Amino acid sequence: MNHNKYIPDEATLMAYLYEELEGAERKKVEAYLEQNPEAKAELEGLQDTRGIMGMLGDQQVEQPLILMTNGSEQPVPAAAMLPQEKASHETSQPKERLITMGFARTLIGIAAAIILVFLMGALTNLQIKSGGQEGFAISFGKNDTPIQPNTQKPTIVREEVNPQEVQKLLSAYMKNYGDNFTKKLGSLEQKMALQNQQVLNAQKSKDEPSEVNGFTVTEVQMMLDNLKKDNLKTMVELIRLSNKDQRDYVGRAIADYARFIDDQRDSDLKNINRTINNLDDRTKSQQLQSDRLLARVIERVNQNQTNKKDSKNRR
Repeated sequence: MNHNKYIPDEATLMAYLYEELEGAERKKVEAYLEQNPEAKAELEGLQDTRGIMGMLGDQQVEQPLILMTNGSEQPVPAAAMLPQEKASHETSQPKERLITMGFARTLIGIAAAIILVFLMGALTNLQIKSGGQEGFAISFGKNDTPIQPNTQKPTIVREEVNPQEVQKLLSAYMKNYGDNFTKKLGSLEQKMALQNQQVLNAQKSKDEPSEVNGFTVTEVQMMLDNLKKDNLKTMVELIRLSNKDQRDYVGRAIADYARFIDDQRDSDLKNINRTINNLDDRTKSQQLQSDRLLARVIERVNQNQTNKKDSKNRR
């Protein structure tokens, strides 16, 4: 057979490159390559390119690139394409690059919008309320009610304080206070009634209208008046002390609750700032990974184009 007239087609050369030919067909191709140094050099260049692409490892990324291929969306790694697909793939590289960059810009834009919302909420004192008669409400700006320092006793209950909880505390204290006061007042009334009854009984048991057990009626009346005055002073002092204790207790309860609300608000603001910082760090990390991946893809595409130009120049 005359090997000079034998010219293998592109499919046969690709089969020889991937070592799929055997026997006489392989010998024909080898003889053809020996007689055509240019074809042999081009085939060796393709084989070198195949070896270089085989040494490139896969990289684990959080979000794979979505490239459009034949009207469908599927991830297409650059190092996984066969040599016979390079011609069709290179024509679609500009379009795929634009799609990839648009997708990355969309992700970055969404992340930037979320960060902007959180920052605006922190700067404008965002308040979100749900439940109650007002339902779901979002408000901006500072609270009009002035915040008293922790070292002073607040005189006005703030809007953040739950009136129901304060009412429960006051009701429990007033109930206990009322029971104790009722017992003391009843005991005092019984004592006064007993003393009055004893005086009257002693007065009735004597026949002399002017003297009872050595005391005149006027003296007995003066003793009763003095006893009533002493009892009245005792009751007034008892009520004054009870009111003072009640005011002190209510003031301490409201001050403790106000400090609790302030601490909870500070904790919520710290949690929001920590969340914003974490989101910013994750966004920067994802952007850096996307930039590195895009740079590597562009580098591979440029390398493939350079290899193709070198192959054409060799021809």
